[in-house]
Amino acid sequence: MEINLNEIRNELLALNELSDEVLLLKLIPQEERHSPNANLERAKNILNQCISRARTNLIEAYSKHKHTVNFSIDFALYLVPVLASNDTVPPHIIPVLAILIARHGIEFLSEK
Repeated sequence: MEINLNEIRNELLALNELSDEVLLLKLIPQEERHSPNANLERAKNILNQCISRARTNLIEAYSKHKHTVNFSIDFALYLVPVLASNDTVPPHIIPVLAILIARHGIEFLSEK
């Protein structure tokens, strides 16, 4: 699968305008969003599951690029292919995950 970085960058820029809460809620699958269980805790659970599935590669990407990127969009752009390479991370939420991880990377990646 070829990734169009210009398209992804534009999507990341748009997502970066949203609050963390809105981004977290976007992680909940569409069919679950009207359920009473579709809350921030469910969204954070999905986020943590995806991060744990790709943790090693995300830490590697963070370590490699933390000194070379100037703002979160650049780092999020690095994260998209890292997340996409993990078959267990749902592809439709990768841009949202990339923004959240870029914003809070060290916090998420240092948790045990």
